[in-house]
Amino acid sequence: MAKSSKKSLLVGAARKFLASKSSSEIERLAGRRRMREKRKGAPILRASRSWQEWELKLLGTVADNVVAARVGRTYNAVRSRRERSGIPNLGILLRRYTPEEDKLLGTMSDSDLARRLRRTLGGIRNRRFRLGIAQFNSRNRAWTPSEDALLGVLSDEQTARQLNRTVDAVEVRRVSFGIPPFAPKRRGWTPEEDKLLGTLSDGHIARLLGRCVGVVSQRRRDLGLLAHRYWSPEEDRLLGVVSDQEASLRLDRTPGGVKRRRNKLKIPAWQPGAATIKRG
Repeated sequence: MAKSSKKSLLVGAARKFLASKSSSEIERLAGRRRMREKRKGAPILRASRSWQEWELKLLGTVADNVVAARVGRTYNAVRSRRERSGIPNLGILLRRYTPEEDKLLGTMSDSDLARRLRRTLGGIRNRRFRLGIAQFNSRNRAWTPSEDALLGVLSDEQTARQLNRTVDAVEVRRVSFGIPPFAPKRRGWTPEEDKLLGTLSDGHIARLLGRCVGVVSQRRRDLGLLAHRYWSPEEDRLLGVVSDQEASLRLDRTPGGVKRRRNKLKIPAWQPGAATIKRG
């Protein structure tokens, strides 16, 4: 009874182990088990580590770590087998460093260069170490006259990106020369532009005038104008029935907005003492 219970536990553990393995790994484990004589007792089963043909065909077709995951072997085992078979590494074969890429090493941080060249950070560092190129350090880099000429012409953030320096380094350099920070010229508002505010959405007006949405919204609020909203049929039916001033109070709109809407629909203005006209 005890042996049967122990056997059931072993069977359950074996099933749980196989359930976590891929079909290719199960095939390798099940297909390479051989009999080996034990010194004492009956023969035992032991999995063979010899490489199968389908595993060898994978070498060099994808990265070594991908092959290792597919065949259930370690990365070092896959790399060693590939090198013994004389099969080139796919990564090295496809992404050799060009002379132009080598010239960029050390001119910027390794992380920035990795993003620019679409390579791994470790690959950039290894290449730089192999060529004996020192790590980039913007603090120790001397400023050139052409770089100094950009100070104050753009914002410190834009200058830092363009020169591949930190914002703090650009700011310190600018202040040391007594150069004021960049301040874009403010564009004044014309009466024609002010008339557009509130007649359309702020985003639409911003595109028409070539301005930022935030600038348009702030200008409209400074003038006390409400944000544009579309007119409903119920609101349109009130136009001309009461005065524009009264309609603006009822509809929470500006008198100018009510008048523009009424004129657009060619509705005559309300006249005191006139008969009320109901429009459906």
